[in-house]
Amino acid sequence: MNSSRLNVESWFIPIDILNIICNSLIIELSSVLLFVLALDKICHTASMMLIGNTCLSALMSGCCMLSMYLNTLKNDLKQIQFQDSLCIFQAYITYVSGALFMNSLLLQAIHRYFTAIYRTRLYFQSIQCQFLIIYLTWIFASLHPVPVVFIGAIHYDADNQMCQIHLEFSFSTIYMSLRNYGIPTSFITFIYFQLIRYIHQMSTRVIHATTLFRAKKELKMVQYIGILVVILIILGFS
Repeated sequence: MNSSRLNVESWFIPIDILNIICNSLIIELSSVLLFVLALDKICHTASMMLIGNTCLSALMSGCCMLSMYLNTLKNDLKQIQFQDSLCIFQAYITYVSGALFMNSLLLQAIHRYFTAIYRTRLYFQSIQCQFLIIYLTWIFASLHPVPVVFIGAIHYDADNQMCQIHLEFSFSTIYMSLRNYGIPTSFITFIYFQLIRYIHQMSTRVIHATTLFRAKKELKMVQYIGILVVILIILGFS
């Protein structure tokens, strides 16, 4: 691809470096957690496998973003705009990894929901069932950006020095926003309120204290997931 000169603001460089540092930390933390989960037999459970899936998707996303920000920093230092030959592919993988990460949080919320409400249905809490669901989400996440790539909606953005969908009112923007953020967030919110309703109903009945404690524990975990999702959405659109 041909390059051209670009007048880069001086404050772009520190932001590029900050993004590189943040994504490097994500990669390191995710790698350490995956290493611990793989070696510690105590962690070989369905819930830990879902956490491992989140770490793996975070690692994949961090690697993609680190590669993009390194190219951005290189171009900003040279004060050029240059579309690398793998630019669109990098954008595609970034959208896939973003969807995988949000879906992994949704899977954790669903698992907490079944653990609290349908605790006697052990198949839905088994490693085999969770592995199958994770496998299906990876396939779906890998395919969902294909229509956007096929219609040529991913373009090189000279201002951000990376390939992405233009942030405008269009099918591609709405589709990717709903698929990557809207749908997972809506389901996580729905699960959260369903757990609140379930706990409220249990509080009005005479039940074993352990059952109520377990449901409140799962509710707290879903609440943490919801807070994390809100933070990610704010950072993503800031």
